[in-house]
Amino acid sequence: KSRGGVTLTGETVRIEGAAEAAGAAILRPNDIVVRFLRLRRDLRVDNEDLGDAMTISSASNVIVDHSSVSWGTDGLIDITQRDQPQQEQPGMRVTLQWCFLHQTLRPHSKAILMRGKGNARYTLHHCLVAHNEERSPRVSWFPRAGLDEGVKAEIVSNVIYNWDNRLLGRNPAGHSDRE
Repeated sequence: KSRGGVTLTGETVRIEGAAEAAGAAILRPNDIVVRFLRLRRDLRVDNEDLGDAMTISSASNVIVDHSSVSWGTDGLIDITQRDQPQQEQPGMRVTLQWCFLHQTLRPHSKAILMRGKGNARYTLHHCLVAHNEERSPRVSWFPRAGLDEGVKAEIVSNVIYNWDNRLLGRNPAGHSDRE
């Protein structure tokens, strides 16, 4: 859990090798930079707990740069703007760049979920997304009055390798992407 105006870098994390945790969470802060981290979900935690390797929730101005995220048991990264009135939140802006996002674990092998409201802006560029079944990435939104235009997502210059079921997806939250 983090506060706003913070830079988290691999040089400042005091864990040898990969940072293993139940899952990293960035909840409701502003102005966060995450750089040079290797984040793997700890496989020693209860396997019944389906969790993401990283969760970014209702945050504004977040950059994840040159990081490696793997071994999520639900997904790798969930970026979610909470379903609250738009005037209560600033526009959510999240960028994932130059990252290695790989190897979610079965049975729920999903890579990246970008979910938000009409004022959310997401960027995924120059990343390697590998060895995941679905959501490489999936962009979805909350279909409420005034929010149905969806989020804006820029997905450019990525390599998506060894996907299995569905490469990309886009849909309103709670609706099948088979529409």
